[in-house]
Amino acid sequence: MSTVPSLRRVIPVGNVDEIREARKELLKRLSTKELAHVAALFGQARWTRADCYKYIMKALDDIAGDSLRKMVQELQGSRCKQLVDVLISVAEYEKKSRDGLLDRSKSIEIPEIYLPQDIPNEAVPYSGNINEEQGSWTLVSPWDSSQKLTFYSQETEKTRLQSRQMLEKLTYEPLSTLLNCLLSYIEPRLRQVYSYKRGMVPNWWPRTIKFNGKNHYSKAAIVELIIYIIFDLHSEGFRIIHAIDAIKFHPKLTVKAKEIVYSILFVRQAEDLCRGNTSNTVPKAEVVIGRRVAQRAPTDSETESTFIRQCSGESQPSIFTRGTLKRSYYILLGVNDQGNIFQSVSQSINRDNLRLSAAVDSFRQEVSRVEEQQRAYLLQVHNESEQKG
Repeated sequence: MSTVPSLRRVIPVGNVDEIREARKELLKRLSTKELAHVAALFGQARWTRADCYKYIMKALDDIAGDSLRKMVQELQGSRCKQLVDVLISVAEYEKKSRDGLLDRSKSIEIPEIYLPQDIPNEAVPYSGNINEEQGSWTLVSPWDSSQKLTFYSQETEKTRLQSRQMLEKLTYEPLSTLLNCLLSYIEPRLRQVYSYKRGMVPNWWPRTIKFNGKNHYSKAAIVELIIYIIFDLHSEGFRIIHAIDAIKFHPKLTVKAKEIVYSILFVRQAEDLCRGNTSNTVPKAEVVIGRRVAQRAPTDSETESTFIRQCSGESQPSIFTRGTLKRSYYILLGVNDQGNIFQSVSQSINRDNLRLSAAVDSFRQEVSRVEEQQRAYLLQVHNESEQKG
C-alpha cells in the first residue's frame, strides 16, 4: 500500500479569523437537511441554510461542548456526526485560546475527509486465497477465469500496476460512473463546496491530476484517481468497507465494473492483512493539538512537516520488514526524562528494509497530545482548587 502524508488542515490557535472560516467551511459540507437537523437538535428549528448557519454558530459560542455532544448523540456513527464533533471541538479550542488556557503559538489540526462509521463490516465479495505467513495472495483474474494472479506483499508497484491494468480494460462510461460513486461518497457536496473555476480544490486531491469537479476527466485520469482513492487515502480514513458501501447498490454500475473493483479491493485487503494493518478499522475524525506554529512565513518543508497522520484507535502507521513474518520481534518507541524520543529494535528484524520514520512521527504527535491533555487537566485542577478556596 502506498501512503501519503496526512492532509489535516493546520490552523494557529490564536488565529480567530481562520478558525471562524474553518467553521463555516465545515458547515458548508453539510446538506441543508443535515443543517436543519443539527439546528433542531441544538434547540431551534431553522429552514434556510443562512438561518441554520447563524443559529449553529451561536450555539457553538454559547453552549458548552459536552452539552452539545449530548444533543447530537442520536447522529452517532454518521458522517454528519463526524463533522459536528469537529465543529464542537474547534469551538472549544477557540474558547480556551480566548480565555488564555491554551498556548496561542500552538496549532489545531482538522481532518479533511469525513466518512461514516456506522456501516456493516463486510468481507470483499471476491474469492481468493491469502497466505499471511508467506505474505502472498492469489485470486482469479476478473477478465479470464482460467488465469490466476499471485502477488507478494513486498511487490507494491506490481500490485498497483496490475490493478491499474484491470481498470483500463473497462470502457469510459463504467469508469466514469465508478469514479462518481467514490467521489460522491467521500464528499457528497463536492460541487457546492469546491470549484475548479475559483481555484477551490480539495486538500486530499492528488496534485498530479488537475481538479475539474466530478466530470471532464480523461480515461487515464479516471483510472489514476480510482487507484489513488483505493490505495492512497487509507491514511485519511478511507477503508475497504467504505468502497464497498459506495458501489454495492449503485444502479448504473455494471456487474463487470463491480467485479473489477471487488478484485482490486480483495488485493488491498490482502495487502493490509499481510502487513498487519486493519483494513476495516474506521478511525474517528477528530481535532488534535499540533506543534508550535512558526512566527514567520513557513517554508515548503516546514509546512509539509506540520502534516500528521490522522489520530484513531488503530495502531498506525504499520511497520513491515521482508523476511520476518515467521519471527517474533519487537519495536519499542519511548520518551526519556529529557523528553527525547528513543527507539529499540530487536535483533531478529531485517533492518535493511525497515522504515520507521512515519512511526516515529506518529508517536511524537501522540506524545504531544498526551502532554497537552495533562497540562489541561492540571490547569483545571488548579482552577477548581482556587474556586473552592
